[in-house]
Amino acid sequence: MKRMKLIVTLAALAVLSSLVSGCAPDTYPVSFTPGTFIGVGPGGHGPITVEVDFSDTEILSVVVLWYYDTPSLAARPVVLVPAQVVENQSLNVHVVAGSTATSQGILRAIWDAVDQAGANPSSLMARR
Repeated sequence: MKRMKLIVTLAALAVLSSLVSGCAPDTYPVSFTPGTFIGVGPGGHGPITVEVDFSDTEILSVVVLWYYDTPSLAARPVVLVPAQVVENQSLNVHVVAGSTATSQGILRAIWDAVDQAGANPSSLMARR
């Protein structure tokens, strides 16, 4: 009897799992105006400026052009955050521990560039 309940429970979980996985798409379609856009976001000690290149469907590259934050603290997020955004095609990426303000400023600057490129930045937060 216990074995039968276990089998029925596992079967029900398998069905529910397949239904739930079909409800949320892995990616949300986003379209951009192709080109290069400059975004600005607030850093820990002043504005952070990024250059973002877009195709019509993806973020091609992100380069941090300027920041006022402490160089030793900003060195990692200046490299890691843009790389994560391009790799994941998402603004929902991890910030660098110990450099939260810089990481968030970079993301806000990219958000600004995404907005200028005609896409809804919130749709890139839904991706992961």
